[in-house]
Amino acid sequence: MNTDKYILQEVTTSAQEREWLDLPKKIYKGNRNWVCPLDQDITEVFDPARNELFADGEAVRWVVRNKAGEVVGRIAAFYNREKAAIEEQPTGGCGFFEAIDDQQVADMMFDASRMWLASRGMEAMDGPINFGQRRDWWGLLVEGYEFQPLYANPYNPPYYKELFEGAQAGSIPQDWCKGYEDGAVAITDLGPECADGTAEKVAEVEAALKDGSLHVFDTSKFTVGGETVTTAPVDLTYYDYSTGSPVAVYQGETKEAISDGYFHEGELRAAPTFSLRIDGIIEDADPVA
Repeated sequence: MNTDKYILQEVTTSAQEREWLDLPKKIYKGNRNWVCPLDQDITEVFDPARNELFADGEAVRWVVRNKAGEVVGRIAAFYNREKAAIEEQPTGGCGFFEAIDDQQVADMMFDASRMWLASRGMEAMDGPINFGQRRDWWGLLVEGYEFQPLYANPYNPPYYKELFEGAQAGSIPQDWCKGYEDGAVAITDLGPECADGTAEKVAEVEAALKDGSLHVFDTSKFTVGGETVTTAPVDLTYYDYSTGSPVAVYQGETKEAISDGYFHEGELRAAPTFSLRIDGIIEDADPVA
């Protein structure tokens, strides 16, 4: 997900994790009341080997970069099915929020968190909270900024209150889906080893995706079982497979995914829906590790 000013990236490498951990030091530079958390106390929250909530849950982290590549925002989203089921609506959480004073940065992170949680069956999001005990990293400070907090208690700049309230005022529908034309999808910069002409071809394809002249699953370009596909009903029910047998957590409608000559991947829900076995594609039943 990106905009003209910022790009959102999932934390998947140790270098990105280092940047995610270090951002608060930039946000609170010169603030004597801020108590810097120990890295090990934060990384433990996101370590499946040390956080029991991963037994029936997931977590993801993102950073937001400006055009200069500097990290200007961070957030985490997470859920645990057992705890989510306690609420009237299945509820996940977001937390460890840090950002510069820019609503666009905050909105990118809140939107990513909401969409990620919705794709996993969550219908609501609490935050800022911890993926763990309520005694740590929980809540938002809205007054008393002149006092130094206890370790692991909330402390943040005063403008965070406006960022959270601004995001609530401009909330998006739960079934929000966007694509290239809205800046919700992007690829990273090409590496130096790419063949000549690659960048130009990528730009051509991206432009065609944006203006609607090219569709990834154009049904005129492939067959299934030797025939052109004209219908593909998609069951939007959300299933929990953690117990071995699928259990319907959310009973969704069945909708048609093919219209206007192509399969509308990503438009019915955030999770993948395309499951057709295209002729000519060989599946590796025994992949090499």
